[in-house]
Amino acid sequence: MSSAVGNDSRLGPSRELRQGKAAIRQDGPPKGGYPKVTYKGNFPVRGPGATAILATTGAVMAWGFYKVVVGNKQRRADKEEKKLARRNIVPVLQAEEDASLIDAFFHGM
Repeated sequence: MSSAVGNDSRLGPSRELRQGKAAIRQDGPPKGGYPKVTYKGNFPVRGPGATAILATTGAVMAWGFYKVVVGNKQRRADKEEKKLARRNIVPVLQAEEDASLIDAFFHGM
């Protein structure tokens, strides 16, 4: 810190400030300000647009919900068929049980 105002080309001029008894070296902007940051504001269009993404997502979800509904209907129909089969086989099972009980009663003595 040889001088109160130095000039560092990377950081701009620096200034010494006194706070109490200690000197503080503070960096400041270069004279005339920092150079403008160049950037390109018009980016090329890449990939599908938002509408296409939204439409595709909606179509996939609609197809998925359709498959869920079809699966639920099939499962419900299978369950009803199973109940109907059990309901129709009960008399046959009851007759077999009755026959075995009668057989045990008369022949098991």
